[in-house]
Amino acid sequence: TAVLLQLNVRYRTRVAPKLTGIKRDPREPPPRATEPAPDPA
Repeated sequence: TAVLLQLNVRYRTRVAPKLTGIKRDPREPPPRATEPAPDPA
């Protein structure tokens, strides 16, 4: 399940900024308190 969680986090960190329309760096974590730890990649 750990792999699924990592993929989910990476997916959200890459797609979330696009959905919100906010131009942010792909490596920069989205402004969410629900993110325990941003993906290092």
